[in-house]
Parts: sequence; C-alpha cells; structure tokens
Amino acid sequence: MWNRRFSHTHPIGLRLLLALVVMILHQAVAVAQTAITGLNSNDVIVTAWQDVQYVRLAKEVDFFDDADLELPLLEEAELRTQTRDFTLTDQQYTARFQFNSLRQRKLQRSVNAYERSMRIAAQEEALEVLLYERYHLVVEYVLLEKEQAFLQQQQATLAEQMRYAAQQVSQYGDDATDDWLKLQDDELQLRLRTEDLAHRRAQLQRKLNGYLPNAAADFTANQVLTAESLAAIGLQLADTLPVPSRISRQALEVGLAQTETEAEQAANRQLLEFLQVRYRGDRDPTFPARVSIGAAMRLPLRNENSIDEQYLRLEELEEENQLDELIDEYADNYRLAQANLRQALDDYQFALAEKASYETTFGPTVLQQKGVQNLRTIFIAKAGVEQRQALALKREATLYRSYLEVLRVAGCLAVQPYHNWLTDAPLARF
Repeated sequence: MWNRRFSHTHPIGLRLLLALVVMILHQAVAVAQTAITGLNSNDVIVTAWQDVQYVRLAKEVDFFDDADLELPLLEEAELRTQTRDFTLTDQQYTARFQFNSLRQRKLQRSVNAYERSMRIAAQEEALEVLLYERYHLVVEYVLLEKEQAFLQQQQATLAEQMRYAAQQVSQYGDDATDDWLKLQDDELQLRLRTEDLAHRRAQLQRKLNGYLPNAAADFTANQVLTAESLAAIGLQLADTLPVPSRISRQALEVGLAQTETEAEQAANRQLLEFLQVRYRGDRDPTFPARVSIGAAMRLPLRNENSIDEQYLRLEELEEENQLDELIDEYADNYRLAQANLRQALDDYQFALAEKASYETTFGPTVLQQKGVQNLRTIFIAKAGVEQRQALALKREATLYRSYLEVLRVAGCLAVQPYHNWLTDAPLARF
C-alpha cells in the first residue's frame, strides 16, 4: 500500500495535518500546566517536625521535663488531737509521719526516666511515618516527571507518524487510510494517558500542599540519585542498621515493667509503716513524761509472693514476649524487603540491558546507518525502543518504591544526624 504512486493530492491530508498540529500543541500545553512546584530538601524534615501529631508527642516529652515527679522522702504527715474530760489543759496531740525508702525514690526516678524515654521513642516512631509519607511523595513526583518526559517523547513520535500518514493519505487517498486510522487509536490512548497523568498530578499536588505547604522551587528530580545508586545504599544498610524506634519503645516497655515489679517489691519490703510523736497534755509533771514516740511496723506474710507482684511479673513476661515477636517480625520483614529490593534491581537492570541490546541491533539510527529508508520500518523500530523504555520505567518505579520500603522497615529514616535519603547528603542546618 505504501509503495503505490498517484499523481493527485487528497484534500483531506491538509485538514488532517492541521488537526494533528493543534492536537499535539493542546496536549503539550495540558502537560505543562500541571507542573508541580519543586521541593526543598529541608522541607521534608522541617514539615515533619511541624506536623500536629509530632507536636503533640513533643508536648508529652516536655511535660516530663517540666513536671515535678520526684517521690518525696516524707510521704504524709498526719496531725491528730483529742481532749481528756473536756479539759483544755489535758489536750493531747499526735503527729504521724509516713516515709518513702531511698530505694523507692530511686525506683520512681527510673520509672519516670522510662516513661519519658518511651514517649521520645514514640515521637521518633511517629517521625519515621511522617518522613516516609514525605519521601513517598517526592518519589512519586520524580516518577511523574519521568513519565511526563516519556509521554512527551511518545507524542513527538506519534506526531512524526501522523505527519507521514497524512502525507500518504494526501498522495494515495483512501488506499492509505489503514495506518492513519490505527494512529487515531494510538492518539486516543495517548490523550487518555495525558488526562490520567494530569489527574494524578492534581492529586499529588493536593497532598504536597498538605504535607509540604512551604515547598521551595530549588528542588528538582535531577537532585535525586538514580534508582540503581539508591538501591546500592539500601542493600548496604545491613552493615549499619539502627535499632528501629518501635523495637526501642518495646524494649523500654520491658524495662518499665521490670522496674515496676522492683518498685512493688520495695513497697512490700517497707516495714516501717509510720513514726508517731504524741504530746499528752499538762497533767504529767515533767516534759519527758508528756511526750512519747512510737512506730508501726508491717509484717507481710507474703512478701515475695503477693498477688500484685505476681501480676506485675506476668505483665513483664507479656512485654518480653511482645519484644521477641517484634524482633522476629522485624527480621522477617527486613529480609523480605531486602530480597524484593534485590529482585527489583535485577529486573530493572535486565530491562535496561534489553533496551540497550535492542537499540544496538534494531534502533532507528542503526537501521538508517544500514541503509533502511522505509519510514514505516523506522517507526516500528522506534515503537520497539519505546516499548522497552516503558518496561524500564515501570521497573524503575518498582525499584524506587522497594528502596523506600527497605528504609521504612529498617526504621532508619529518623536516624540522626538527619540527611536526605534520596540524595544521600546531609540536610543543611541539621
């Protein structure tokens, strides 16, 4: 069909070519109008600190810094008075004093420290979630930029094909309309993809406005390391893995339970109930006869096996079991995330190699150098390259997301000193 020659021109060709130019310009403008404001690297950590959830947890930590939670040495003072025969000169006064032992006071300080540390760990755990959400948005932004560039490339290729098809229709008339009709379907698919990209960009923009409202314009996708470089960072984490904050918090729960058990033991072993000083009025001739000192002693019959202490030991055992379960779950999830990252890297490298091999053998430039002049054959070669490029982009997206999943599972997003996990550079001023 494409080799037939006619001497006349077809009037529909000019109209189709004009429509083609208008369509391509419209799509290009539509993509350009949905551009996303850039992000500053520091905005990721700063906006996480300013998040309402993080601020609330910070107030709990501040409470432990400001509140007086010291257990006093003198727990309680009780003053009693009574009269004998309703005579004021025989008025009696009794003062009782209850004390906390030095061990009780020491254990209470330990309880306070554990409670404060647990809230710091909860704050760090919340920060990890907040940072993951923001890094995820940045990665999706980068992937959208790559998808947009590829879409524009396909639009340019389609424009070339449609110009060529319009020329064929202009020359050969209805006998050359088959490929033109097929290109109409391709144009529809590209238009739908453009609309979908614009819709997803709008959704991402709303999320960016919610998470990163003060984003500056000095962040671009070019700052983010390649997927292969980030994957290498993720695969090397096993050498310097921190303790995830969720495990640290559970370890603190175990320590708190142990300390509360010790505090219960100390309370049970506190034999002195109270000290008492009594003044018995003026009836006795001498002052020493008027004053007496007494004490009350506790003699617990189940000092080591009190019910409260046994339940505290049970709680301690439950917290230890939860810690063991968290550690096992963490190890399993981390191994799985690492395996997925390795597989994603292998798949991406395979796609790149497949694209490079195809371009070396069947690329449009190679075919033209070999003397191929049939534009239809060149377009088929370009389609083969774009198909393999689309596969590479899809697997690159999987690799980026697998890298973020490794960071999330490893619990290293909030590790200090803070740095950008997408550029592997320290965050300025932090």
